[in-house]
Amino acid sequence: MAADEMDAFLFGIAVNDAGSKDISFEQRISTIADRSAGVVICNVRLDSDPHYQRIAVIRLPSGGIGVVALGKDGLSMGSCTANGAFSSFLEPLAEWYQLPLRYQAVSDIRGHVSLFAAALRNAGCLFHYSH
Repeated sequence: MAADEMDAFLFGIAVNDAGSKDISFEQRISTIADRSAGVVICNVRLDSDPHYQRIAVIRLPSGGIGVVALGKDGLSMGSCTANGAFSSFLEPLAEWYQLPLRYQAVSDIRGHVSLFAAALRNAGCLFHYSH
């Protein structure tokens, strides 16, 4: 099994075992990152998306990414893995995520978030719900 396949496998297990629905999305993302040996590179709101309210991206050890989206119901999560093809969409989100909160509050990234979500859908990275 190649490194990227192993990362995707471990990421999938981590998403399925992300913990109780009673913990915050932030805590679940942190748990998934820890269990998949990844690093959270962004966690942002999807204000205008009809299906999801938040999306987080975890950089996996092989360089691929794991994407986790929180459903509008606040409980269901969708996930997928992808290669580095989305790096141009992720750069502005990762840079924003590294900013101090006071600068995040005055920086509008909604357009970048929408473009990233659209790129994922166009590439066929369909989210799989887990309840």
